[in-house]
Amino acid sequence: MKNENVKKLSLALGLTRRIVGVKFIFIKEEYDDIDLPEFKDKTTFCAMSQRAMKGDVLKANAKCFTCQGGSETFGMVDVDNYISSGKQFSTFRLYESAAVSRQALESITFIKQRIYGIVAGPLDEMEDADVVMFLANGRQMMRVIQGYTYRFGMAKNIGMIGNQGICSDLIARPYQLNDMNISVMCYGARMHTKADDGELGAGLPINLFDDLVTGVIQTVNSALGDPEKLELMERLNSPDELGIEIEFGKMYGSYTKGAKYDESLYRRKPE
Repeated sequence: MKNENVKKLSLALGLTRRIVGVKFIFIKEEYDDIDLPEFKDKTTFCAMSQRAMKGDVLKANAKCFTCQGGSETFGMVDVDNYISSGKQFSTFRLYESAAVSRQALESITFIKQRIYGIVAGPLDEMEDADVVMFLANGRQMMRVIQGYTYRFGMAKNIGMIGNQGICSDLIARPYQLNDMNISVMCYGARMHTKADDGELGAGLPINLFDDLVTGVIQTVNSALGDPEKLELMERLNSPDELGIEIEFGKMYGSYTKGAKYDESLYRRKPE
């Protein structure tokens, strides 16, 4: 699925991890019919996503996770009052008061539909997916934002609280809001994915993926300096692998040179 654009985005950004796709399975019958190994680690969705980044395609349901966060966030089990009231996080001493804890929990995105299970794996090895997620360093994530903005303008639904940093921030929130989210993730997510200090997460609904890739590629020449363009060229098997010509000596304001009307004319006050 979307193999060509997965490859283009990985090359354009220089990603070191594989891009992950997540598909929601709504009924047990469909889940049982899926001929994939089940996630048997009895741990977190964060750990399952790490397996997916390494190449495994797996299915899982609520019984596969010891961390309730993922099961609740994905709509596999009900969110009880202990969670929704903020009492759990308040007990953890993560917030100053019960009121702050409750407000923080209200800000976390939970999938409202009842979902039986999920499939997660490298996006280019999946037949279809509902959500895309990947990890990238700060500079790469800057390029993601630039690519998104090229097509959609400023991202207006970015939100995080430093908890449930993959299951909610990168899967549930993009799915429920039909928009991209960027996250610093959380302790568990960073531990289970072995994320380094500079890595962030991005998640988006599958319907935005092709447009994001287009935006990242179309801003290569305007947003990268020559050193970054040389690094990019070294990653490519052929100069036209991204479908564009890499232009050296040009970026940002240099494209105004040679324009029909000098920029000073646009700066003058209206007559």
